[in-house]
Amino acid sequence: MTANKTISQRIELNVAEMRPRILGMQYSQVLLEMRPKVLPEEVLQKNQALANSCRNPHVTFQDSAAILHNVEAWLSKPTPSLLLVSAGPRTEARGKEVVAKVVESLQHGKDFVIFTLSQPTDARGPPSLADHMKSLVFQLLRAGSVSQDDTISKLTAAQAREPHTSAEWISLLRAIISHIPRLFLVFEAEDLFRAHHADEAWQTAFLSNFQTLLDTSRNEGTMLKILLVGFNMPRPVLKRIRANDDYIVTSLQLPRPMPPHRRHPMSRRSRDDVLWERLTSRR
Repeated sequence: MTANKTISQRIELNVAEMRPRILGMQYSQVLLEMRPKVLPEEVLQKNQALANSCRNPHVTFQDSAAILHNVEAWLSKPTPSLLLVSAGPRTEARGKEVVAKVVESLQHGKDFVIFTLSQPTDARGPPSLADHMKSLVFQLLRAGSVSQDDTISKLTAAQAREPHTSAEWISLLRAIISHIPRLFLVFEAEDLFRAHHADEAWQTAFLSNFQTLLDTSRNEGTMLKILLVGFNMPRPVLKRIRANDDYIVTSLQLPRPMPPHRRHPMSRRSRDDVLWERLTSRR
């Protein structure tokens, strides 16, 4: 019977008792068991460095103002909402750059920001959805976002060590989110989309997980803002998303070569960086 219980059932949600029980070494062991192989901030730093190194001053991104407009609309929306950045062929790197810019901007604020980013495929294959969701839970616990007045589990290192499904980690994530007043969640998973390329059924099921999180946050009074980067998504899926009032959709465009007479060393900064700096200054 115990083996069939979900992680949320076994964890007996009760934050008032959790923090005293897992202080010190025990709490450290729990985090050690949950720690991703590569920390998300390390992946973010690599993405930022890659974006900076790949900058070409002789191309211009016509979508920058539109993307920023949609980011601001997403931030100002008075209800839990999701911003989907749709990346198509040859705009994958641009999608990662947008994520890095948004995360950097959000981190200047006082709200909790958690994020999970795609990683290069290793010998074991790409990370699973469970790996990504586990990383998000890890970040919330590591940040101490669960106060003694909240409701969360008496999580042990043994429980954290056990393999769990994505549904179990999402269930635990919902339990934690329901006790946080405001939270930003950024999810860029080119690795998952690549593994399920053109699988419309998988993409629909994948998106339903985020709708569940939005529904939970709305019911519990949490202002949850989700930024999701989708890669090569079929038109029927995008059409259904655009019909959802909780979602804002923006698509990335291919860069255009800049005419020779307009080229100068600060071209990218004058058009792109200043726009993102404007967003950061408003945080």
